[in-house]
Amino acid sequence: MKEPREEDLVKKVGGAFKLSALIQKRLRELNRGDKPLVSGKFSAPIEIVFAEIAEGKISLEVPEKEVMAIEAALGEESESEGESQAEE
Repeated sequence: MKEPREEDLVKKVGGAFKLSALIQKRLRELNRGDKPLVSGKFSAPIEIVFAEIAEGKISLEVPEKEVMAIEAALGEESESEGESQAEE
């Protein structure tokens, strides 16, 4: 399998931060003994992860509860910024 380009993986996952988090998470799983979700000859676990992402076998799912907490926190930040700007 041809090695996927970094830009393609970033687009597929939805951003560089998500890609980094997904790579780290999957590498930990593989190092703990999880089986690869793709077949082929790979010289390093990172190549397995790249292939799994490129083939759409793995993705980074954020639980809805966490999404709501992040959105709430971001909403509070923007509200407090708006209040401090109004006071000036």
